[in-house]
Amino acid sequence: MRKLPPGATCRVEGAFVAGPVSHPDLDPELVFREELVLVTSPAIRAMQDLAGIADLKTIVFQIGCSYRQRLASLLTDIGIVTSKPLEFCSLDTIISCV
Repeated sequence: MRKLPPGATCRVEGAFVAGPVSHPDLDPELVFREELVLVTSPAIRAMQDLAGIADLKTIVFQIGCSYRQRLASLLTDIGIVTSKPLEFCSLDTIISCV
């Protein structure tokens, strides 16, 4: 990592982030919205149907992914805790598994 010369400051002009941001020094601006989709068997008609699956398996990105965090939150809200999801680091791999 490069060290800054004495007296130099770092400044970020903009960043794309997922999720809400709340900080007094930041001025958030919504640029676009994404529609997240949960891909399931045709037998699953609603999120609550997932609660009846004893050994629910999910395919997700690695820890730290905001999409994964949102899925975990949705599942937790309906009483599901997935202990060992299948983790992958690329969308192509996830699509291939599905």
